[in-house]
Amino acid sequence: MAHSGKTPSSHFFFFAARPPEDVAEQMADAWQTLGTGEKLRRDKLHMTILLVADVSVVPEGLVDQLLNVGAAVTCPVFDVQFDRLATWRHGRARNNPLVLTVAGGRSVEGEALAAALLSALPEDLRWPRWRLVPHVTLAYGKGFGDDITLPQPIHWQIDSFTLTESLRGVGRHIPLASWRLDRAPDDPASGGKQ
Repeated sequence: MAHSGKTPSSHFFFFAARPPEDVAEQMADAWQTLGTGEKLRRDKLHMTILLVADVSVVPEGLVDQLLNVGAAVTCPVFDVQFDRLATWRHGRARNNPLVLTVAGGRSVEGEALAAALLSALPEDLRWPRWRLVPHVTLAYGKGFGDDITLPQPIHWQIDSFTLTESLRGVGRHIPLASWRLDRAPDDPASGGKQ
């Protein structure tokens, strides 16, 4: 957990899916073509699955607890089709999240993964009222007047998830560990029937 320079204002832990390079490239291309000109957060692209902890000092044993949770969860590989750019307005007119998201704002399989992680967490680490809304924050800024539909959806097969520590105030995301999701036995990518 070493970092250089500034001291973080807090350590924020979450489980997320990180796009493979080809999907990240599609996201970058969509932003280049349709974005607002704000700087793309290329090194931080992720889809949050579950928020876990936001602490000023990391308690002893917290990371080990979260690693055990990640290792205990098994869920199938699932697909998400991102089809629009949107502004999530939150009152700060020039610093809104500019996101890639999905029509309808749902992923049943993503919600199942979030629920599995949530049920594996100790009670004191469960965030109240958490609901997965599939999105990837591409940038921050004033935003769009209206949502923009992508001419071609970005297909992402999510086959793993990562425990990430964000050093707030420092602007760094540190992947701590990743776990593969399960493929169906007859999925050709799994090497055939088992």
